[in-house]
Amino acid sequence: MSGTAVPDFAGKKWPKDYPHGLPQKLEDYQSRIRKRTDLNAYIELFDEARKDAARIQEKINCKKAGLLAGMIIGLKDNIAYQDHLLTASSSILQNYRSPFSASLTERLLAEDALIIGRHNCGEFAMGSDSSNSFYGPVLNPHNTEFDCGGSSSGSASAVAAGLCDVAIGTDTGGSVRQPASYCGIFALKPTYGRISRYGIIEHAGSFDQAGILSAHPDDIAKVLHVISGADGKDATASEHPKPEFHLKPCTKHANILVYSNLLQLPGVHKEVRDAFYAFVRKLEKAGQNPFCRFQANTGNAFGLSGFDIRGGSIQPGAL
Repeated sequence: MSGTAVPDFAGKKWPKDYPHGLPQKLEDYQSRIRKRTDLNAYIELFDEARKDAARIQEKINCKKAGLLAGMIIGLKDNIAYQDHLLTASSSILQNYRSPFSASLTERLLAEDALIIGRHNCGEFAMGSDSSNSFYGPVLNPHNTEFDCGGSSSGSASAVAAGLCDVAIGTDTGGSVRQPASYCGIFALKPTYGRISRYGIIEHAGSFDQAGILSAHPDDIAKVLHVISGADGKDATASEHPKPEFHLKPCTKHANILVYSNLLQLPGVHKEVRDAFYAFVRKLEKAGQNPFCRFQANTGNAFGLSGFDIRGGSIQPGAL
């Protein structure tokens, strides 16, 4: 995260950074976005954001604001927001305006999140790099010569550059996790069905899932709590009661699986490999013993999702 200044939303620091409240914070973020148009992370900034910021600030002042009041969020351009353009970064849909909002969008707004704009992405949420968009490529804020991954490329670039607190993307086969990794931030693809897919332009419906990107895991947990849960508009949304999502400090040694031979693939740069093993050594010193260097079959990497780690052994089919 070198060179990026990302104020911590998580309910503590941002009011101190912005004594005049959310309108001042929004103005700061919009100014940053204008200064980093080279990244091409945003397709559009919403005109009503200033009015929304003032309205939410009034609720904050009256202590009647929702759980996400003060949080500035960007939406990937395949997530519906009523009366706003929704193009999936494709020329085919460049004039399409959604007549309804995605369920997750409605839930964000109900808890007073401030939605600032639309993020650029791979066309129809396809592709694993940041170049496949009608609006042009998205650049990595750490080094604009580097790719920032995809398909939630604008989402990851915007978060890493401090242009929003949280971004909502989508993930079919890595489309929030991979760009987050490229940009040095956190991302979560929840279990399928945890978040309603209603109002998300489909790529592969049996794999698609909304994902959350942020520089702060606490913010991911907070947003997940708000947007997850059963939805009568989506038959695949889980009806299981949702738990409280929050970070718990690790009070005992964790079992950590290390995919050793994946790091030996010829396409992995030496500096990436060295940084990975340096982090493993850091975990070892902290007492989190990587007990098992499992030699993954790289020809069947996706099959690893069928394994679980319990009691120091790998249990096939546990997931």
